[in-house]
Amino acid sequence: MTLPLVTFRPTHLLLSVTQANEVQGHAQSVTEINQEISTDMRLITDLSTQIATAAEEQSAVVEQILQNVETLNSGVGETKLASDNIAESSTELAKLATDLEKETSFFRV
Repeated sequence: MTLPLVTFRPTHLLLSVTQANEVQGHAQSVTEINQEISTDMRLITDLSTQIATAAEEQSAVVEQILQNVETLNSGVGETKLASDNIAESSTELAKLATDLEKETSFFRV
């Protein structure tokens, strides 16, 4: 059995070189695209970290606001109780003043 004779022509060499150059160009393009994707992914990761940090800070601020509202609510309750006591005392004082006026109305100066 004899092997077929392969003929080598200069056009084959030129075609191979051209194809190799095209492959090299495509490989370079892929490398550049991968670098851009990598850069974009780092940017997205940085932005995600910043967003997470901001969300944590907002959560802390909301918690502080909630605590302040609870403190304010407690203070309002205490103020209402004190106001009720003052109103009751004022009513009692007014009654005592009326009683005193009645008792002293008999005396003339």
